[in-house]
Amino acid sequence: MYPVWPVIDSDKLSCAISADENDHEAFALAFAVCAGTGAQLQLKSTLQEWDAFNLPGETSPITLADRFAAEAEKCRSRYDYRESSTTESILIPLFLHFYYGAKEKRLTASFLLRESVSLCQIHALDKEETYQNLDFSEESYRRRTFWLLYVTERGHAMQHGTPICLTKSISLPSNETQDSQLLEAFHSLVELFASVDGVLVDSEAASGKHNHRCSRERLVRIQHELRRNDQWPMEWNETQRSDVSVTQQWLRMLVWQLSLSNVTMSSEPGDDSMSFAYPAHVSRDALRSISTVSFDALVAHGPGMVSISNNQILVRLLGGN
Repeated sequence: MYPVWPVIDSDKLSCAISADENDHEAFALAFAVCAGTGAQLQLKSTLQEWDAFNLPGETSPITLADRFAAEAEKCRSRYDYRESSTTESILIPLFLHFYYGAKEKRLTASFLLRESVSLCQIHALDKEETYQNLDFSEESYRRRTFWLLYVTERGHAMQHGTPICLTKSISLPSNETQDSQLLEAFHSLVELFASVDGVLVDSEAASGKHNHRCSRERLVRIQHELRRNDQWPMEWNETQRSDVSVTQQWLRMLVWQLSLSNVTMSSEPGDDSMSFAYPAHVSRDALRSISTVSFDALVAHGPGMVSISNNQILVRLLGGN
């Protein structure tokens, strides 16, 4: 999952928990990362001893990811995590958000994401001046953390109608590193979400002050931005390539659905993004994109795949192919 969540240096984290068994924050982060990863990938435990571990109020068998999440929470209870001033304090609730989101515990996931976003703002990761005197490695680490939160907050808001707080207030991390291809793809993901700002989600829309009405010209322009890249580079990590591709098609469908209630659609020749047949085009593009990656790469991207599947059902209802 590192290509999708490019913020954890596993070697550095391993050294931290090996060096100090009382570093509760490092252990909490390690457990949270394992919980989020295990739940997102739906990993099944083969260790029978975990079956005997029961969480309070749980009646169904738990997975190893559940155990990791419980351990992360336990570690956080052993220190005053709310007063922590580290970047790790931002990432722990974020990875627990990924875990609870995959477990379909929406309210818990929403609270944890808001905690992570609030800590991000308290530590001023949303302000460019914060990065002035940092070394390159730490600067990149914090910028990645901010932008991962940026896209996560928007994805969650689009699915569940929750408010957003973060804006495009800082520069993207430099891709002049050994992870240049990874960051190039990460930048593309950010740009996809940024292209729908103020339309699919914004602070006013989330608070009910914005009626979501958009002009036809603006919606067409956004669709053009979203499909500016018909094919993503094959050199990219395939998990990341599938993440960007599926997100792209998901956002295209959300904008089209918004168009249904704001402009007059047509079956006449013209811009296909304003036509009733557009879901068929999106589905074809989605199938073409996912045909180039393995099944394991698709498993890493959960909510978007559900949306694409629903789009295919919609295509059938509309008579598409």
